[in-house]
Amino acid sequence: MNQCLKRLQEKLEKSENKMEEKLLQLSSKLGNFINTHKQEAEPSKAKHIENKLSKKMSQLEKHIWDELEKMQNEYQSGFKSIHDSLSSLQQIHQTKMDLEIYKVQKDLKKLQRKIVEFREA
Repeated sequence: MNQCLKRLQEKLEKSENKMEEKLLQLSSKLGNFINTHKQEAEPSKAKHIENKLSKKMSQLEKHIWDELEKMQNEYQSGFKSIHDSLSSLQQIHQTKMDLEIYKVQKDLKKLQRKIVEFREA
C-alpha cells in the first residue's frame, strides 16, 4: 500500500514537473515569437498574433489545470482507498484479537474447573 502511495505521489510530482517545464518552454517560445514578430510585423499584425497566442496560452493553461485537477482527484482517490483498506485491516485485527481473548478466557475457565475437580478428587 505504501509503495502504491509512493508511486502515485511520484507520478503526480513527475507530471507536475513535466507540465511546469512545458509551460516554461511554451512561455519562452511565446516570448521569443512575440519579440521576433514585433520587430518584423506591423503593430496591428503583431497585436493580432499576440491575441491569438494569448488565447492558445489560456487554452493550454486551462488544459494543464484540468490535468492537474484530474491527477489530484486520482491521488486523493488512492489515499482514500488505502485509508479504507487500513480501516478494514484494523477491524479484522480487532475481531481476531477479540476472538483470541474469548478463546483464552474459555480455556482458563476450563483449566479452573479441572483444578477444582483435581482438588476434590
